[in-house]
Amino acid sequence: MLTTRYRGEDKVNLGNIERTSREFVADSHEFLYGDGFPVRGGTRYMIFYTKSKQEKFITRKWEEIFVKNPNKHYTFFQSYVIAKRGLDKREHYIKPSRPVITKAMRKKGIIKRYFVSYILDKESSIFEVSKQDYGKSLVFYKKVFFDWKLEGSKENILLYNIEALKRAENSFPGIQNFLDPLEFYEEELTLLEKLQKKISNLKFTPESTDTSPDIPLLPPPGGGAGSQY
Repeated sequence: MLTTRYRGEDKVNLGNIERTSREFVADSHEFLYGDGFPVRGGTRYMIFYTKSKQEKFITRKWEEIFVKNPNKHYTFFQSYVIAKRGLDKREHYIKPSRPVITKAMRKKGIIKRYFVSYILDKESSIFEVSKQDYGKSLVFYKKVFFDWKLEGSKENILLYNIEALKRAENSFPGIQNFLDPLEFYEEELTLLEKLQKKISNLKFTPESTDTSPDIPLLPPPGGGAGSQY
């Protein structure tokens, strides 16, 4: 089990951490250590969010600190959990997933793509997930999905995917800057390029590039010119 020890002999299970915040600076009389000793003002700390939707305040020295007056120190995360009491029990942990484009997908020409963003973190990034994870009850995530064009002319693919991103942007700000409209696009090869690719796949080596040593030819049967027999 991945753990790290901090003041008070308690442990943080790093395997249970879903994400961490940026670094903050503690105010005077804002936090206490586990033994009740006050945390010095200016101490730097981060917030660790667990998969069970708890938050822990951890200093640079891996010491857990506790809010001196919890009633006056609700973070947005705490406020949301309290307002939605019980919903966190149904929350699921999801991970990023990128589609693997198959020949069948290209033949179909269009796929669906699924994206989420964590709503309890204003700086949370957008990431793509699988259809299975997208279909889960994700209380703490906002979601969007749309069609993505794979096949056709470069111009048609570009226009189609840009339009899809514009529609998604209305409910999911930032998605337009997150994706390249030509992602997964493969430029169609010319006949010459296709022929060259086939030759390359056959590993054909032209004579002009043959670097194997010359082997002397054997004399014809029965001797040749200049034979002494």
